[in-house]
Amino acid sequence: MSGVIVAVVLSAASVSAAPMPIVPTCSLSDVTVSTACEVFDGANDTTAFISSVDPFGITDWTLADKSDGPDGDHKIILKDVVNDVTSGTWSVDSFNGYSSVMLTMKAGNAFVAYLLDITNLSGTWTTEGVIVNRQGKGKDLSHMSLYYSPDSLTAVPLPAALPLYAVGLAVLGFFGWRKRKSA
Repeated sequence: MSGVIVAVVLSAASVSAAPMPIVPTCSLSDVTVSTACEVFDGANDTTAFISSVDPFGITDWTLADKSDGPDGDHKIILKDVVNDVTSGTWSVDSFNGYSSVMLTMKAGNAFVAYLLDITNLSGTWTTEGVIVNRQGKGKDLSHMSLYYSPDSLTAVPLPAALPLYAVGLAVLGFFGWRKRKSA
């Protein structure tokens, strides 16, 4: 009977010695030009999941592009992302007038969402210290996704010089008409 108790004690000791999973964290330095971040542990950044949790209090996120496939409506194109590494760069040519844009990094069984400062069209990212394995090393990026809020589309302002240009054309037209009339 004492042999059974020793085996149970040894078994319990080996279970408690196993490293505990590390919960992902985030900071604004993980993705340069981000203004806020949120962690989602044990989830994938699918459109259905995103719409169920409303990151940053925004309820209408739409997938624009994804680094590992043809997903999204491509209203904003995500470029320069390399998957299966722990750090790199990202860029877009334009945010096309959208003021609420979110970048997600998926690695392992978690993802982190970053609200972007749209005055910058590129930045760097890292999973080091964010989504890590049991040894504390960053997990390789599975994919990166770019979402935008359709409600955040800003109207393109009228250029200040356009009314002056119109007045100038009208004046030139008037003088041309007067010259033809007098000839």
